[in-house]
Amino acid sequence: MKNKISLIEIVDKSIDWKNAIKLGVDLLVKNNIATSELSNAIIDSTLEMGPYYVLMPKVALAHTAPGEYNKKVGLSLILFKKPIKFSDNERHQVNLLFTLSAIDSDSHMNILVKFSELFSSDSILEQSLRCKSKEELVNIFGELL
Repeated sequence: MKNKISLIEIVDKSIDWKNAIKLGVDLLVKNNIATSELSNAIIDSTLEMGPYYVLMPKVALAHTAPGEYNKKVGLSLILFKKPIKFSDNERHQVNLLFTLSAIDSDSHMNILVKFSELFSSDSILEQSLRCKSKEELVNIFGELL
């Protein structure tokens, strides 16, 4: 549980999307899963292609192509109490930012399958947005992290 808590943050202030990405990557860096260059790679690909990783309203799975910045497969999670705007489109306002480190095109598939299974339940999103502690988030998303 302790290790999983180190992959989670709850943020109660407004920040821009670039700093949100950096915070997500920082959690991966602190856990020796990725290097800080991952944030630049995600930011660059977002500037080029838009926020392609916003999977549904309020939920994003930030990632980019595997590279030297990925040390191993892993996922961090930040719950933003104030939504992050990844574009002017209302659909791109995010409260749950997952940041993925993938070492190749296949190794992270297990995480993606679990991710889609979890979010197939409508109640998971609302339940997670009400969380007030990292422990509560681990109880919901622990098998992903």
